[in-house]
Order: sequence, then structure tokens, then C-alpha cells
Amino acid sequence: MQHLIAQMDLDTYQARATSLVAQAELDQMGAFSIPLSREAPRLISLVKVINDEAFYRVADRAVQVHGAAGLAIGTPEEKLFRVARNLRIPAGTTEIQYNAISRGRFREKLSG
Repeated sequence: MQHLIAQMDLDTYQARATSLVAQAELDQMGAFSIPLSREAPRLISLVKVINDEAFYRVADRAVQVHGAAGLAIGTPEEKLFRVARNLRIPAGTTEIQYNAISRGRFREKLSG
């Protein structure tokens, strides 16, 4: 149980840290430069993948911590688990985000 709680804390911290670093990088670009940036899609995809996967793992562990009661319809854990799973699809699956990340990395290597 303690390890599950620790892993949830690690995932939350990693997601928060990634978001803050990406936000700082996007802020440096300036609001009007972001749509023109070739780096912005990579940063946004990095944040989406890391945060979506962290959220899913945290929700999954929350269900485990609560046992069978965690999957009972209407519980906060069950709702978070459903939301976490469904968030991975609308803005593009993880595999699609991987494509944006690798394209951004290739552009960076070719231009630098």
C-alpha cells in the first residue's frame, strides 16, 4: 500500500514538473510566437503524453488502494479511472503524440 501511494506521488510530481518546465519554455517563446513555433507541438505532445499516462497510473493505483470498492459505479475512484482512460483519445492517441515528439526532435537535430 505504501509503495502505491509513493508511486502516485512520484507520478503527480513528474507531471507537475514537466508541465512547469514546458510552460516556462512556451512563455519564453512569447504568446504570439507559439502558433508559428516548430518546437511548440513537441512540447505540447510531451506534456500530454506524460500527464495522460501519469493520470492513468494514479487513477489505476487509486482503484487498487480501494480494492473492489474502487470500481463500484459512482465512486470517485471509478470516475477518475474512466476519465483517465478517455482522456488519452480526443487529442490524439499516445502513438500520434509520439510522432509529433519525434518530428520535433528530428527538426531540432537537423536545424542545430
